Amino acid sequence: MTAPVPGRDAPIDVLVFMKHFSPGFKVGGPLQSVLGLIAFLPDTLSIRVIALNRDHTDLTPYPGIATNRWQRFGSAQVYYCASTVRAWRELRASTAGRTLYLQSCFSPGWSMMPLLLAWLGVIRPARIVVAPRGELSDGALSLRSCKKLAALAAMRWLGLHRGVRFQATSQEEAREISARLGVVPHRVVLLRNLPPRRLQHAPVHPAKVRGGLRMVFVSRVSPKKNLYELIDAMAGLPGAVTLDVYGPVDDARYFASCRALVAQHGLYARVRFHGGVHPARVGAVLVEHDVFVLPTKGENFGHAIYEALAHGVPVVLSDRTPWRGLWQDRAGVDVDLAQPDVLRHALARFVEMDDGALAEFRAGAEAVARRYVDSAVDADACRRLFGPGR
Repeated sequence: MTAPVPGRDAPIDVLVFMKHFSPGFKVGGPLQSVLGLIAFLPDTLSIRVIALNRDHTDLTPYPGIATNRWQRFGSAQVYYCASTVRAWRELRASTAGRTLYLQSCFSPGWSMMPLLLAWLGVIRPARIVVAPRGELSDGALSLRSCKKLAALAAMRWLGLHRGVRFQATSQEEAREISARLGVVPHRVVLLRNLPPRRLQHAPVHPAKVRGGLRMVFVSRVSPKKNLYELIDAMAGLPGAVTLDVYGPVDDARYFASCRALVAQHGLYARVRFHGGVHPARVGAVLVEHDVFVLPTKGENFGHAIYEALAHGVPVVLSDRTPWRGLWQDRAGVDVDLAQPDVLRHALARFVEMDDGALAEFRAGAEAVARRYVDSAVDADACRRLFGPGR
């Protein structure tokens, strides 16, 4: 047995600075990614988190959780703040000697401000790591593009990104980071996202009937997630097809346009909007359906996609996620949304499947999820990203 190497094998002190943390759930992917690091790499990282004491869009604090003091959260510690200003104060008090880990390029108070404070010398972390979380993809930058491009220009002009390491979760995202920010390759480290937990039991599914399809969409309702295009594609499908939509509304005007499209196509009885769903219930929701559908304009991972695969639910996606070659893996299908009617045709293939045919795709979905987790737990890459050197 190899003896521990002093210093190298000690856990790396990491300070996560993010606006919302558990027990909140509305921000989706970034939170799930941090929970994955806490769950899978407790021997590699010693994690502290500074976050607000409430969830996205909520005005009231989490019940039963103390504010403005450190408290245990599994193997991590969390400081829930009453305000962003209080978070900045705690950031200044807690950063020295730790790796500062930011979850966005564009958040004014939770990414740009810490980078500016470090640039000014107000805080002195051991190093800074930024996880763009897919923000630099073409699809993401096409939304509110003026503000985002102005922020990128300011970051480059001031040199806020100099000396900063960036986490990429795929080779494509690594290329996007280098292209958008001019970051040298050795400053971009590939560390794949981890789910917040492993699935501990085999899922049980209702039987699939040929000519019917129970679809589920689990994501924020926003232009990026492309629910409108899914509803439009659904309108032309034959058979008994239903869609259950779970997720908080990020864009009220976009949500209104989706509801108007439902009305236009007369889909009142076939499209159901349920609002947000707690992460603890996501698995139970997913297994009630035949396929998970997300025609997104861009994802650097897609935790809901992983959850669907892990629960044996085939996925129908755009080709703008890392989950590719799904049809060959018998786990779903990824389509080029630039091609007319391609989403509708992909869904129609699942409408025509019986339970035996879909069972092959359920098994394929679970296999893809297992392979992903087995390859994603990478302590060495974690040390390259968060540890000394480079």
